[in-house]
Amino acid sequence: FKATYNASVELWSDLLAAIVSVLRRPVADVHRDGEHKRKRVMSHYWASHLRFWAMMCMAAKIKQAVRLAKDALKADRCVIIGLQNTGEAALGAAADNEMCSTANSILCNFVRDWSLLGPADQLAF
Repeated sequence: FKATYNASVELWSDLLAAIVSVLRRPVADVHRDGEHKRKRVMSHYWASHLRFWAMMCMAAKIKQAVRLAKDALKADRCVIIGLQNTGEAALGAAADNEMCSTANSILCNFVRDWSLLGPADQLAF
């Protein structure tokens, strides 16, 4: 998990740097739409960032939750695990039937949605 976490930090940092770089470019229609577009992209970035890290925090707890549940079952106790935010809506947006990560879906959806703003605004990865 630590390697995934560290790679995720680097990825989101690189993504932010790329977005800031693109948004600093002159926009032909700055007075009418450019500033609004910049604010919208950054708002969408931070919202996706927040949802991604919320899912990562939940993922960090899984091994411990499983261990505690197994220990409780061995002690002949009942186990109830409540999830406050399962990310089911993000998973439902996944187009394939393979197992997918909610955190990954959040990141991919952000990149896909943001790149739809137009060819001049697309990220260069």
